[in-house]
Amino acid sequence: AARRYAIRRDVRVHLYVSQTPCGDASIFKVQRKKRPRSPQPPPTHRCKRQRVGADSSVARERPEAVTAADGGTEASGESQDEWEDDIQRTGAKCCGPDVDPKQPGVEYHATSVLRYKPGQGNRTLSMSCSDKIARWNVLGVQGAALSAVLDPVYVHSIVVGELFHYDALHRALVGRIGAHFPQECGGRYRINRGLRIMPTRSIFPHGKKAREAESTQSLSASGFAINWSLPGVHEVTQSSTGVRMGATKKTRFQEKTRSSLCKLSFGSSCRTFLKTYFPQIDPGGPLTYHALKQKAREYREADATLKAAGGPFALWHTNAAEWEEFPLPE
Repeated sequence: AARRYAIRRDVRVHLYVSQTPCGDASIFKVQRKKRPRSPQPPPTHRCKRQRVGADSSVARERPEAVTAADGGTEASGESQDEWEDDIQRTGAKCCGPDVDPKQPGVEYHATSVLRYKPGQGNRTLSMSCSDKIARWNVLGVQGAALSAVLDPVYVHSIVVGELFHYDALHRALVGRIGAHFPQECGGRYRINRGLRIMPTRSIFPHGKKAREAESTQSLSASGFAINWSLPGVHEVTQSSTGVRMGATKKTRFQEKTRSSLCKLSFGSSCRTFLKTYFPQIDPGGPLTYHALKQKAREYREADATLKAAGGPFALWHTNAAEWEEFPLPE
């Protein structure tokens, strides 16, 4: 068997997100102002006629306003805000059957269910951020390929900026998994119940909220993403396609325009590492990306446990294996 490695005890992985992850973590109870009612007409008056003087034929109207003592409400020029329970809503749609009740108020969404990542246009088949982080909380962030030689790498803490709600985050990232499994999920894999979930009052200076405070115009999200990596290297890609900025129709599939985050780049780097340091795992020869991932047996077993019928991720959308049956360079 190949020698295994693990992250040093004095090294911890921290995750910062400027806004609560989409999906289940973004569903929680809130209070909202009730919609203002239409202006009310002035109070109704009951009018009586009263004689002025015994012999006078002149009549005056004496208004008698309906007061609180009469069971009514006194007229007032001030209005008080009224609040009602509601739920923070997400655009992430349910995987499988739509189980959201969509009732008014707090009964609009179901919780602890898998959801697709929200987006404009056609529905995406990518799982929501809440679901992906919850999966990391069992399988680790190292992925399947490296799991053949590396023990699970768990996130030690997550710091959330806007829309922080501890109970919703804990439910989405820890609680809904722990409800189905004991402490150990199988082999080296476990539920990371010790995940620290913390808020921050610091505003991400490059986020939408900070930028809108500096601008008089409404801002929309950029269509580009910046991917940072050590040592200080970054690349800009198109968010919708994953192609590096500057690529043309002729060059978009060439190696020089390939993103470092695509599966082919990941698989190639991983294979070079394994061939160099673990030749017993990858002795060379033809190998597809899918076959490389299949070498991590314990990882696949833990993943299958999560996605088994009745499990928390039973409706997880998995792409067909044929999309990973591309050869990796030797």
